[in-house]
Amino acid sequence: MISGKRVIAAMLTALMAVTFTANTAVSVYATGVTATENAQTIDAQSTDAQALTPEEQKAQELQQVYDMPVESNGYKDWPQGPGTYGEAGIVMEVGTGAILYAKNIDAHEYPASITKVLTALVALENGQLTDNVTFSHDSVAFLQRGDSSVGLKEGNVITLDQAMHAMLLASANDAAIALAEACAGDVDSFAEMMNEKAEELGAENTHFANPNGLPDETHMTTVADMALFAREAMKNETFRKIVSTYEYTIPATELQPEARLIHNSNRLLYDEVHKAVIGDETRPYKYDGILGIKTGYTDAARSCLVAAAERDGMTLIGVVYRSEPETLYPDMIQLLDFGFDNF
Repeated sequence: MISGKRVIAAMLTALMAVTFTANTAVSVYATGVTATENAQTIDAQSTDAQALTPEEQKAQELQQVYDMPVESNGYKDWPQGPGTYGEAGIVMEVGTGAILYAKNIDAHEYPASITKVLTALVALENGQLTDNVTFSHDSVAFLQRGDSSVGLKEGNVITLDQAMHAMLLASANDAAIALAEACAGDVDSFAEMMNEKAEELGAENTHFANPNGLPDETHMTTVADMALFAREAMKNETFRKIVSTYEYTIPATELQPEARLIHNSNRLLYDEVHKAVIGDETRPYKYDGILGIKTGYTDAARSCLVAAAERDGMTLIGVVYRSEPETLYPDMIQLLDFGFDNF
């Protein structure tokens, strides 16, 4: 185990000549592997899958993903990080931007609702919490059965602060569209603002087409870029407060006579019931030192999670892409533990 509670510059220099600036994290692990290539590799290794039961085939596919290379494990004297059932994962130390764990970090993936991390940052930088946010026809008409929403009708008006809580806690897709329209006039203009912000932060493998993360073949990013977005967003005190909130009430409006009680979808904040097996331990999902951030899921993206936690003055950001609902939180717990235990 490497001693010390902060990332030491000498450790990084000994492994690779990389300079970490105050605002931009430098990725030193370039894999160039795409989600399609990952899927092709898994298919090639599963030619006998038809002989397996669905449960056995699923277990085999998960194991193949778990066994994918962890690039950061290839560096001399670097602590060996765990496998994950997610296809891509990263741990970043917030103070320096140092990448402590890297698995497939430059693979282009669908980010699902963790897109809303950057949506929130752009909205907070271009609006005031007291601004009115109106739910237009376009912000609610696209919703399909099962889509996350705050359940407000066309014409409802709430504050930007309330819409932000709806989007970041309940992952409300309608609130994301309403925020985009309030800040930029329309979704396309807001997406341009998101891409400009991503470029400003040093993201090299990202293009966003909408503010909510619903599937679009041009809407892609990487865990490395998402860690940059989360790092920047956590500098905003309003964002930090919202993503650490467990529950929030959106008051009744003229068109919606009932108040809306919403809860944070991030189980690391509160879930003592569900357990993760980590090594020889069985532990609840609730994570010591968790600061929150954002969950995501679509059929195309599978389960995604961005999390931030702080212990003994060190703050880490973890990102996991393309995991499964039952493996997502154990993946993240292992990654955060790796960072805190070894640096």
